[in-house]
Amino acid sequence: DQHEQGVKSVKFSPDGQLILSSSADQTVRLSQLDGTIVQIFSGHTESVNTAKFTPDGKFIISASTDKTIRIWQRRADILYHNDIVKGVDFSPNDRIIASATGEGLIRLWQEDGTLAKTFDRHENIVNQLISFSPDGRLLAAAGIEEKVKIWSIDGQLLRVIDGYCDSNVCFSPDNSTIIFSGHPDAPFEKRAIEL
Repeated sequence: DQHEQGVKSVKFSPDGQLILSSSADQTVRLSQLDGTIVQIFSGHTESVNTAKFTPDGKFIISASTDKTIRIWQRRADILYHNDIVKGVDFSPNDRIIASATGEGLIRLWQEDGTLAKTFDRHENIVNQLISFSPDGRLLAAAGIEEKVKIWSIDGQLLRVIDGYCDSNVCFSPDNSTIIFSGHPDAPFEKRAIEL
């Protein structure tokens, strides 16, 4: 079965055997490579903007316009926000969840769902772009102000990179470079990280 409305995100499972999709139809779906539905996760009450696997593939997190993050594994844990949740990512060690909201806040959550830290407000709306560095010490977030901000996980703003970004942001495996995309005139930009 296909989603009933537009698909917002698509990801492979870490082992490459399953496909995870989120949709404006308020669901997250887990499918085999041939399209056969394995599981449908329901519970969000508005569009599901993104969904991702933990690096070990045991859990799924989803972020929604309904102002919640849900953690799925045949059951759901819910983390509440006061605004639309645009993006979410797991730290490489699966112990911290980062979320980005439409109100410009970045929050870090412990794996048990306890709020650990709220970063200073972004200058403008944060898009669904938030990404941990491979070593888990840095976090990149992008908003419509045409800036990518790099934070330490203790909440210190380390660097601001000018550049339009509205569809993807990620670190290189050695943490030395960040790439981001979204500008209509260029497929992506690559910048060295000098902290």
